[in-house]
This record gives sequence, C-alpha cells and structure tokens, in this order.
Amino acid sequence: MPGRIVRLGIDYGTSTSKLVFRDPLAPGKEKTYLVIRDGAFRIPSSVAITEKELIFGCSPLDGGIQGRWLESVKMRVAGEATGNYQKYCYGPLPSLPNGFTTKDLAILTVWFLLSEGTNSISRFLNLSMNEVAIAATVGIPMSFYEDDGLRTVFLEIARTARRIFDNCGSMKSNCVTLDDGLALVRRNRMSAEEIGVPYDELRNWIRSEAEAAMCLAVKSPSVSDGPFAEVDIGAGTTNASIFSILPRFDGQRWLKERLAFFGARSEPFGMDAVDAALARQQGISHDLCLSLRGSERDVFRKTGTYSLLRTLEGIREAYLLAWRRSAPKLHRPELENFQNHQVFVIGGGSLISEIADVFRRHPAGHEQRLRVRQLGKPDDLYRTDNRAIQFDDVPFVVVAYGLTFDAQEVPETFTPNEFGLGDRPKRTPVNWEDI
Repeated sequence: MPGRIVRLGIDYGTSTSKLVFRDPLAPGKEKTYLVIRDGAFRIPSSVAITEKELIFGCSPLDGGIQGRWLESVKMRVAGEATGNYQKYCYGPLPSLPNGFTTKDLAILTVWFLLSEGTNSISRFLNLSMNEVAIAATVGIPMSFYEDDGLRTVFLEIARTARRIFDNCGSMKSNCVTLDDGLALVRRNRMSAEEIGVPYDELRNWIRSEAEAAMCLAVKSPSVSDGPFAEVDIGAGTTNASIFSILPRFDGQRWLKERLAFFGARSEPFGMDAVDAALARQQGISHDLCLSLRGSERDVFRKTGTYSLLRTLEGIREAYLLAWRRSAPKLHRPELENFQNHQVFVIGGGSLISEIADVFRRHPAGHEQRLRVRQLGKPDDLYRTDNRAIQFDDVPFVVVAYGLTFDAQEVPETFTPNEFGLGDRPKRTPVNWEDI
C-alpha cells in the first residue's frame, strides 16, 4: 500500500481547467501546489477532433492542429442531459464524432486532467505511482450539484474517468484515437448501481465549485460570518450563489464552520461574450475577438462601459436569478441582513473593475452599495515551477485549491435544494438565531 496520500483538486472548467494538489507530508508543513503545464496553469478544456484522433489540453488559438474544435464541453453535457441546450450553451454546437456523446468526451477529458495531475505529482515529489495514492475531486457548478440528474451525470463522469485511470493508467500523451477512446468509455461504463456512492463519500468525488472556493473564506481570519454572494465569471459561463457563513458556539467561542446556500444559477455568458462585444465596438472581426483576452482592462479604460451595458447586465443575470430564488426562502431578519451583504467575485472577470463593479448594485434594487471583494492568497499555496503565486492568479485557482481538502475537513454545507420556501433545512437543523 502507498504510504503517502495526495489529494488532487480538478477544476474542470468550461474554457480552461486548473489542477492543485495537497501534500500532507511536504517539508516543514502541509502544502498545496498549483500544477504548471507548458509554463501555464490554465489548461484548455477544448477537445480537437482530427480524422483519427481526439486531442486534449490544446486551444484553437495555439495553431498547428487541423481539425474540428469542441468547446464548452462541460456545458454541453448539461444541455445533453436536460435536453435544454439554450439554457446552458452559448454559441454554435459543432457535431460530435460518430458514436460519441458529450458525456463520453467529458469522461476522456477528466481522464486526461487526472493523468496530467498525477504525472505532475509523481515528478514533483519524485515518487513512483507505487509510493503515492491519489485521491481526486472534481468541481461542478452549485446549480449542477443540487440538480439530482446533473449531479448523477457528473458523478458518473468522475467515477468512469477514475475507472479508466485505474485500469489503464495515465493517458500516454494528450491524444487518443477515436476508436480507442470510444472503446475505453464503453468498456468502463458503469451501471446505475455502480455509480452511486454513500452520501458522506459524494463530496470526495464531486463538490460544488462555490463550496470549494468559499472554503478559503471560511478559513480566512479576514472574513467574518454573515451574508454573502459569490460570483464566478469564467470564459464561457458565470456562476452565482447566495449564501451565509454560519457560526457555531463550541462552549467557549463562536467558530465559523457552516455554509448555507440559498440559491444558485449558471448562465452561459462570460468573458467570451465581453470580448465579442468589445470586438464589435472596436471594429474587430468576431473570429479574432479572443485576441483581446487579457487586455480588456485597457480597452475599458479607453472606451468606457456605456456601449457594453447590455453585455454587463448579461453577466449580472446569474446573480439576479440566484437572488430571486433565494429571497423567498429567507426570513425577515435574514432579508434585512442581506440588504448589506458582501459579494466575492472570482474568475477572470473579477480582475476587471468595470465588470466587478456591476455587482455593487443590490439585486433587489436597494440603494445600498454592496462591498465587492476578492479572496486573499492562501499562505500554503505554491507553484510546481517554484515561481511565486501572484495575486492575479488567485481568482482562477481558488476552486481547485478548495477541492484539495478532504470532505471531512471542509465546512458543513447546505445546498439550495435543502431549503424549501420559508422552511428549515431538510437534512440537519440550522440554528437560525446564530446567523
């Protein structure tokens, strides 16, 4: 049996994915490490289809690959599972390879990410795979996690990818033939009975991204208990949640140790839509709009935001819809507390003040301006290339970081579907006087 257990957090993103692993036996103290691949920590989630192969971890912007590109595979899984592509997918939906479902492609993508993470752990720790055991957790949007059907689909993706890894080892390169990929998925397909796991094990297989990101907030001494919102502005999606950090008295002092989520929403509208709007404004071809990625702050400073108000409101829509779902569940004292809640903004959009500022307006229309804030840099997080973590890196990696904690080490969490209108949680009572 391996004597060292390392936990790998897989933030499987719509556009890019991030990997962080936690080593409890690191020199000096327990540490986490951000996986660097080809000089970067953002690993493209796109899948390229050539005549004979599937290629992972590359972007259409890289050039050199002649084939058909599938992007936003994660959101296409939600569209495929629910039959509602319009709700989850923004932009065109290129055809899939013959015989494949979007879920099949997601399984192979997670296998690729698990392989990349495992290989990095082995190299960095200078250990063979016989000497280390890898426990991996995959993040999904809170709105997916609380949906029974979508939660089961993504649990199947995580567990099937792990079965392929256990049976076949790491992906030998970043590509597989179409025939081999389809055969692997079919050969390792799991029955409904096999997919299910005990409730106390579920969050070690899949965990909501909002819960993972806010784990850092609960553990941070600079964040108090109280009402909050969390908005994750990614490339292709914006995910929003309304929640409270709840304290509990241990007999001597109050401790922050619970998260209660009242509402969540995912919308297929993010930085890609911002870049498309900026390109139109600048007279740049839509095909070249992603050339603006990383320079949005400069463009906003030159042009202002007036002509992009509709686009910015589209990004804010997830926040509004999450609030509308939450408000009917809140008692009057809670509603009063939420009049002045704080908003954590993460993801790439959080680094652009003109975008973050739209969340200063209360979703209920109150005049009170809200405080928008970012999470601080974890003091135990390092990079595998030994370079320092930068402040601008943090909004991209907090989800993967939070996924490296064992489920027993993270705050007790209540999801939105555990609250009825005006009801107490169905699972475990919350002392609402503590809020």
